[in-house]
Amino acid sequence: MAHKTAAVAVLIISLIVGGYLIYLGYTTGGQAGEAGGAPVNQTTATAAPKLKGEKETYTLPLLPGEKLYYTNAYYPLHSNKPASNSTYWIQITDVDWPFIVGTYQLAGQNRTGVARMAVGNLAIPRELLGSSSVTLPVVVPAIGSGLCAGLSLEGRGNYTMGNKTVPVVVYESSMNLTGTRLLVKLYYEASSGLLVKANFTIVLGGKAGMSIVQSLINASKGGTLRVSTPDTWICKPYLSSDLRFQAEGTLVIQGLQASPVPAGKVREVSLGNGIVLVILKDGQEVTQEFWQNILAASAQCPNARIYAIVVGGLTDNVTISLAKNVLERSVASEQTVLIKFQDGKAVDKVYRYGSYEEILNLLCGRPSTGGRT
Repeated sequence: MAHKTAAVAVLIISLIVGGYLIYLGYTTGGQAGEAGGAPVNQTTATAAPKLKGEKETYTLPLLPGEKLYYTNAYYPLHSNKPASNSTYWIQITDVDWPFIVGTYQLAGQNRTGVARMAVGNLAIPRELLGSSSVTLPVVVPAIGSGLCAGLSLEGRGNYTMGNKTVPVVVYESSMNLTGTRLLVKLYYEASSGLLVKANFTIVLGGKAGMSIVQSLINASKGGTLRVSTPDTWICKPYLSSDLRFQAEGTLVIQGLQASPVPAGKVREVSLGNGIVLVILKDGQEVTQEFWQNILAASAQCPNARIYAIVVGGLTDNVTISLAKNVLERSVASEQTVLIKFQDGKAVDKVYRYGSYEEILNLLCGRPSTGGRT
């Protein structure tokens, strides 16, 4: 796993154009530099059931061809002076839930490209607008890590865009991801649900961090678009069916429910008896399939507790060190693996190429059928 630093300078250097223009698509194949990349023996005796999601049809205030003009400013923590800022436009081409797809161009530059933005970073569905609490997929600017953010209605107000003042609905969220605290404040236009302002504050280890402020300058709006979520879509605080939007840190997962736990608890389980998952948000399709199989098996084995270490762009160094320690002590040949510990020893492991049946057997305590290490 790559070393992560809390230095604000590194965060600033790592900024992607506009902050939200982050491609989080899946790729196939093994992760570069990993060991043990060959698939293990699999069995098809038990097919993975389809993950039961929360399919919904929503109305978004965006049509293909429309343009949105934004400015982003990046501030070191506790500073009123931006360290960097940019102005850019986005032209919508499609909606592929949980992403809004488009093209972007930086102001005054010839630089253009494809943008894949989380829905919550540009709009809130009209069906959810004004609700006291909602959960939306968002991507944290500059970090490129997604999560399903639980948002609470903070109030209503006004936002001035050029010579125009529009009523807004304001949502807030505060999440502790082990050693990282994330504060989110989103301002959506009250009539349409279009995002007009956003403030993301990232606090690492209680000290270093940064804030990103996104403001809408202008927009060409022409209508609404009806979109549907996938049948398998689960998006709630601390749990997502899409690994790209799974909250990071140390969590306990049981029966399709997840909640954060201290890193020390996961270490305690790995030194005693229990099931520990180490998983990287690496954008690999095989990792996403492994994640969905784990969730499906969790629904079939509701008594099984999975202590997960989810590693991504928001993960702090303490959590990364814990993941490394668990992998080393279990003699794991890959960085994404489900491990059963007994008296502090790894007695069973299923890597991301393992079958659903192998995952099910490990979680439910059934005898091993082979194909694992």
